[in-house]
Amino acid sequence: MPVAFGKKSKVEFDATRGPARGSADVFENPQNYTFIHNYKVHFKSSSLQMVANKLDISVSSRSHLLPPQEEVVNQFNNKTLVAMANPRMKMPSYHITNIEYKESIAMLIPENQRSFGPQLAQLAQPAAVLQIQDSQFIFCRNCANRLPADSKFCNKCGSAV
Repeated sequence: MPVAFGKKSKVEFDATRGPARGSADVFENPQNYTFIHNYKVHFKSSSLQMVANKLDISVSSRSHLLPPQEEVVNQFNNKTLVAMANPRMKMPSYHITNIEYKESIAMLIPENQRSFGPQLAQLAQPAAVLQIQDSQFIFCRNCANRLPADSKFCNKCGSAV
């Protein structure tokens, strides 16, 4: 459903379910929007920690499709690095236990800024399989480990891909 957001309008939607009432235009005309996909990342700093910490992560995108989990992990890493900017502080290590999708928000791009629509629409289509040096790779949805394209299971965490 469209909601006023400052001088812009936004549409909150569930990118995992596809078009719903009030969000059909987001899926039909994604070039008219910019997107923010929100996640909650659960993590532990040691295996002895009983309850996981949680951190909200937002990933900006030009696509209504969910970004690969590798991007969410990268955003998490960037956010934790900024939080630990003190040079005297020892850099902790983290173990991500779960990445929970929360919602997506589509922000309408003003008419006068849509001149690059067709080019941006092509850029907005993320590839599920990336071409890297004539080899194809996929990424595990659980731990973001890079795997050969024909993999059935992750060789790091064991999840089905």
